[in-house]
Amino acid sequence: MSDEMIVEFCSPTLAGIKTGNLFSCEYSDYKQLVKDLRNIKMR
Repeated sequence: MSDEMIVEFCSPTLAGIKTGNLFSCEYSDYKQLVKDLRNIKMR
């Protein structure tokens, strides 16, 4: 999951324009998903 995906799909919610946001992202490896999410949270 890239920063660009978060900006593209979540920016209206983060800006307060929308109250919530959902999007899907396919991962074949659960451990890689968790690692990527932790990296985003740490920034």
